[in-house]
Amino acid sequence: MNELMQFGFEGHQVRIVMRDGELWWVAADVCDILGIGRPQDSVRYLDEDEKGRCLVDTPSGQQEMLVVNEPGLYSLILRSRKPEAKAFKRWVTHEVLPQIRRTGSYSVHGRYGPTTENGGFPVPTTYVGALRLAADLAEENERQRERIRELEPKAEFHDRVASSRDAMSIREAAKLLGTGQNRLFAWLRGQLILMADNQPYQEYLDAGYFRVIEQVWRDRQGEEHLYTKTLVTGKGMTWLQKRWDRDNPKRGPLQVV
Repeated sequence: MNELMQFGFEGHQVRIVMRDGELWWVAADVCDILGIGRPQDSVRYLDEDEKGRCLVDTPSGQQEMLVVNEPGLYSLILRSRKPEAKAFKRWVTHEVLPQIRRTGSYSVHGRYGPTTENGGFPVPTTYVGALRLAADLAEENERQRERIRELEPKAEFHDRVASSRDAMSIREAAKLLGTGQNRLFAWLRGQLILMADNQPYQEYLDAGYFRVIEQVWRDRQGEEHLYTKTLVTGKGMTWLQKRWDRDNPKRGPLQVV
């Protein structure tokens, strides 16, 4: 059974469907916030495993709507040029997703349950209850601060990916990862992700992590030469960061490009 969660971002409706343990975002809501056109056109460029359809409760009854999962959501954010895209992404990664994964739902009051009529916390009726609430609040605040400290490097990383083009060069990807181009090329070949000619193996192309384009350069005699260039997609950059972090756990803070 699909579970529908509804909340708002800067006056916009945002609906998330929990289906088989995975979060799916209503594409119409996301496209409205990001200003990237009709959902049908926007999701057309996503991979098949990043999009889908599901029944969503509306005031006029259940309707079948286009939805995107978390990788699909990040792909849509990459396409947006609105300033709100960065704020939306940060809100998703810092507030919504951490709380849903911790509590199973999203609420402005977190795990403290139903609120009073004026929107406040439940009022304890005993001294012991007041002490318990105070201790719970302190514990929750500390968890929130710790979670924010954990997420800040990843959020900073996604901020820079969101400001990049739909696909970037290996040199640009290396800067985002805080390393050099040659070192990243060598690591990718060592991981059997790229071949000796620095082109990705077919399985990684099929996964949508890389794109290979042909370019032309002209020598001093004016003759044109064709060569290929490997680019990293937005989806691939998110995947690559996880692989890189796993093998380079002690690297310093991400470098701002």
